Amino acid sequence: GHLMFKIVSVGWDCAQFVERTLQSIEDQSRSDWEVCIIIDPGDNDATANVVRRWCEHRMFDLGDDRWKFVINTERKFAVRNQVEAIELLHVQDDDIIVWLDADGDQFAHPHVLDRLAQEYSGDVLLTYGSFLPVPENEGWVQAKPFPQRVVRGNSFREHILNVECCFNHLRTMKGVVYRNIPKSHFHWSRRPDVWYDGGTDYIFMVAGMELAGERYRCIDEVLCLYNNANPNADYLKRSIESSLCSQDYLRKHAALQPLEVS
Repeated sequence: GHLMFKIVSVGWDCAQFVERTLQSIEDQSRSDWEVCIIIDPGDNDATANVVRRWCEHRMFDLGDDRWKFVINTERKFAVRNQVEAIELLHVQDDDIIVWLDADGDQFAHPHVLDRLAQEYSGDVLLTYGSFLPVPENEGWVQAKPFPQRVVRGNSFREHILNVECCFNHLRTMKGVVYRNIPKSHFHWSRRPDVWYDGGTDYIFMVAGMELAGERYRCIDEVLCLYNNANPNADYLKRSIESSLCSQDYLRKHAALQPLEVS
């Protein structure tokens, strides 16, 4: 079937950066994408206003129905927002989910979705890759493939608890992978009615790697410019919460078995 890219973009308090993210989506050479932007309330509503203006202009003035947005009145945090964005995009098994944070992260060039389409032309189910931090090139770790013994043994959780392992941006997966992650994986192990409020990177990608097994790609080429100038980034503002969530996730939720999909 024809590829469709479903772009998930969530953020908060990033008014001065968010248009870079949105522009880099609009600049893609392919048109077979949709995006859902979800903005949490921050210290002021400037981010919400920027996103609303941008999206409404495209939706109503230009008749471009690829743009969806939600302005939250309460903070739901990244995990829940990303799940809700994916649901609002009505992701199908063959769609490709692409994560691009709304706080100034950008596709590295206009042909990123083309590049992903090449990767997904075979039987690939998930990709992660290499990013360039902007404006300063610091805090960067070259993305690496997982050791074969970890992939074959489906031991991603133990490996990640012991190794500084980065599923670097750009992160993507087939809809079928997301749809096989049990909803319980997005909630605290002992409080199943409470969403995780951090640790998003691990929660989607560890489950995704377990389901993808050998059918993943670590892409060397830089496909994402990562904005490290945002003072409100979750990993800075909420690093303890994120760490607690990812530790609970890695230790308490059972590993998933690789998918058998044709």
